[in-house]
Amino acid sequence: MNGRDTPIPGASVRGRYATSTRIGYPVGSFWGYEIDGVYASESEALRDPVTQTIMDAGYFKYKDQNGDKVIDDDDRVYLGSPIPWLMTGLDFGLYIGKFDFGLSFHSQIGNKMLNAKRMNRDVFSDGNYDLDFYENAWRTDRKSKTYPSAEAYNSSFIQQANTFFVENASYFRIQNIQAGFTFNNIWKMESIRIYASAQRPFTYFTYRGFTPEVSGSPIESGIDRSVYPMQAIYSFGVKANF
Repeated sequence: MNGRDTPIPGASVRGRYATSTRIGYPVGSFWGYEIDGVYASESEALRDPVTQTIMDAGYFKYKDQNGDKVIDDDDRVYLGSPIPWLMTGLDFGLYIGKFDFGLSFHSQIGNKMLNAKRMNRDVFSDGNYDLDFYENAWRTDRKSKTYPSAEAYNSSFIQQANTFFVENASYFRIQNIQAGFTFNNIWKMESIRIYASAQRPFTYFTYRGFTPEVSGSPIESGIDRSVYPMQAIYSFGVKANF
């Protein structure tokens, strides 16, 4: 920090800083509000002794971290880091007679990502809700305790760094898998190998976006502003030696 004891602001999303670098925390960590539920009705919101900017049915109830009964910037807390605490990988090869097989995979565990793509749904006039939100959003006849209503979702009070938009970005990926078989002394050729391979054929993650991998500077990393996933590539081939 070069002697600085105040936070270094990072990524700005919807007009507010979502990441900052502070003493004692990872570089470019996420800071925002912890969600303490969703108001089931207007009357429940009005009975809440904790005051926040918007209190209504279908809106998030933010947690009062300092106990002063008012939700403000002092209630923003550390929500995680885009830096994983564990990265793993394995390269495996197997040869049995004329058959060969190779497999490589890698994973990241413990990193977080801000789903800014989801936060920016209303920026475009033809923007739409994703399927996950459509299926789980708060409704008067199906009151969710974790998802806001469609109306609340479009409020700037909701569209900021919080535990709904800062998601787990851990993932496991098969990076490459290949299998082949070699024939010797066939059709006047010394050898011929037939093989099939797949690059990135499988990725598992719970992040509610296209991909849990995004780039960015150290203090502005882990912000998904709408990126496309890395494509899977399948190929078949023949290699002949004369």
